[in-house]
Amino acid sequence: MKIFTRLFLLTGLVLMTVFSWTHLSSQSTQAQDCGRRFGYDPCPSENVTFSDVSDSQFKEAIEYVQDEGIVNGYDDGTFRPDAYLNRAELTKILIESTQGSSIPSSSSCFSDVETGQWFSSYVCFAVQQGYVNGYSDGTFRPGNQVNVAETVKVLAEFYGLSVGQVQRGQLWFDPYVQALAVESALPGTLSEPTDLIKRGELAEMIYRLREEDTSKPSLTACELSDSLCDDYTIFSDVQGHPYQESIEFLAKRGILSGYDDGTFHPWDPINRAELLRILLPAYLGSAQSVGREQNCFSDVQREWFAPYVCYAKSQNVIGGFPDGTFRPSDSVSMIQALKMALETYGASVRDAGSSEQWFLPYVEFAHNNNLFSRFSYVPTRLMNRGEVAWMIHQLLLNREQLQLLAGKRLSGSAGCGLTPPGVAPTASTINGVRQTYITDVPSGYDQNMPISLTFAWHGRTNSNSRVRSYYKVYEAAGGDTIMVYPAGTGPWNLNRDVAIFDQLLQEFSQQYCIDTDRIYVVGHSLGAWFTNSLACVRGDVIRASGSLGGGTTRTGCSGPVAAITMHNPADRLSPFSAGTSARDLHLEQNACGQATTNYSSPDKAHCVEYTECAPDQPVVWCPHTEDYSWGDYYPHGWPRWTGELIWEFFESLE
Repeated sequence: MKIFTRLFLLTGLVLMTVFSWTHLSSQSTQAQDCGRRFGYDPCPSENVTFSDVSDSQFKEAIEYVQDEGIVNGYDDGTFRPDAYLNRAELTKILIESTQGSSIPSSSSCFSDVETGQWFSSYVCFAVQQGYVNGYSDGTFRPGNQVNVAETVKVLAEFYGLSVGQVQRGQLWFDPYVQALAVESALPGTLSEPTDLIKRGELAEMIYRLREEDTSKPSLTACELSDSLCDDYTIFSDVQGHPYQESIEFLAKRGILSGYDDGTFHPWDPINRAELLRILLPAYLGSAQSVGREQNCFSDVQREWFAPYVCYAKSQNVIGGFPDGTFRPSDSVSMIQALKMALETYGASVRDAGSSEQWFLPYVEFAHNNNLFSRFSYVPTRLMNRGEVAWMIHQLLLNREQLQLLAGKRLSGSAGCGLTPPGVAPTASTINGVRQTYITDVPSGYDQNMPISLTFAWHGRTNSNSRVRSYYKVYEAAGGDTIMVYPAGTGPWNLNRDVAIFDQLLQEFSQQYCIDTDRIYVVGHSLGAWFTNSLACVRGDVIRASGSLGGGTTRTGCSGPVAAITMHNPADRLSPFSAGTSARDLHLEQNACGQATTNYSSPDKAHCVEYTECAPDQPVVWCPHTEDYSWGDYYPHGWPRWTGELIWEFFESLE
């Protein structure tokens, strides 16, 4: 996912926790099935006094939930307060704690939840009511154990507690932790949100919530979740950074440290030794776990990084160079960092095919699991410290089952599923200035189907309404894009007007279901200059650009952009050298070589495609000779076929 658009998506992503619950209502009665499974006896003998709870600090709570018919023991007369709970047990206990055992019988609802099993009716009832979700392979996995974070969430929802919104820097379960802390329902035995929940702890929490007993000692929200504490250093240079949340998350866990001046330098490249220093403690839980091995490469002796490098070598996470060195101070490319991180965490990355480059499976995994969009970087680009924090944060959450990698690309914006404005917006206030624009929204717009968003920039002498009449990109799209035509308050100025793009992208992404993998820009003349320049400074956001008759003066692009660039050698208003400078910028931006092949286009377009560019980042160059495109000799004009050619190029990227 591209850096800028991830800010929009984070608020809309559905965290893949194990359970999804709400309140239950009364249902009809069913006979209890007593088939024993997962070590649990759902039908114990009556009037049993558990033999193993007399010394438990949860004795009162256990006897309470037993008397209320909420929990049962085992057939040997024990309750086992320190035993962990599984999904089947938790489903049954929480349903019975809120409404009793009156639920209808049910047929099989998952491949591993069959009719007649003691838990099947509870699970299937919860599924039918929309309270429980299974896994993508059609299983429920009733024997899987559950952790504290998952339990806190379902308890807060079952008991109707007031739950706030996740704030910046918080984890998805923090509002639920806060809700239970208010009710004094967090027993002091709880330690980490990732710890497995015990039967005695659950009994205590249910007892406190049902009896509304706030007199007992309870953990504060901060004591259970570090991300709710304020006693850690916030780096002075990460405010507003796209990965601020991840940087602060790892800093709270002691995984990241900054510089002596209180900064973190999130945009700086990271070297091979620094990456391992962050990656391994995050995975292992502490820096001490790497051991003390040294002298594993000719340039890795007794330095501070030696234990990390040598541990990684022993685990086959890294290898050295043919000359026997590791080169710890070398900066790390995106693909090198991805490979090291994914192999450390044991990610299931497919093997590269015999005819493809070795790194493509890693790029594919990162893209499909929403780590990094394959459109936002070239594999050889250096990874920076902020990106490392984001990557490790996501892998760590997945390992702890706090937020699972879905294996499915999520590129829909926060506006997906929302009712769009009744009238398409035409003005916004940007940096205190009222900015007007024209918006075309297809009549068949579907709020549940992500759609591309295209920005069209006018030239120095043409208005936005004028270029709307002749660009014809929207018409060529045939209902597959929302088109926005901003009106300049003067000649386009990148330092000033990039804010127009940024804010309108944010606003449209919040109001409409935008496919953030399909953000396009087009322009003619000065609008082409702005398009080319914007595609450079927002290369990590924009998927593709189409321009005619303009150049650029930008360097140091933020990411690659697929580009089709057109210019007439006979152009008298914008010199042909401006067009070639824009082309050359795109070639450098997309790590292209010089080899070309003919590109399908109208006769006078003369288009060629560069064939040695980074994956998914083509560059097409069209030194067209259409001098009379609108009847008069005007080689700076916009040929009639331009809009259709641009859209066909955009479409070819999907």
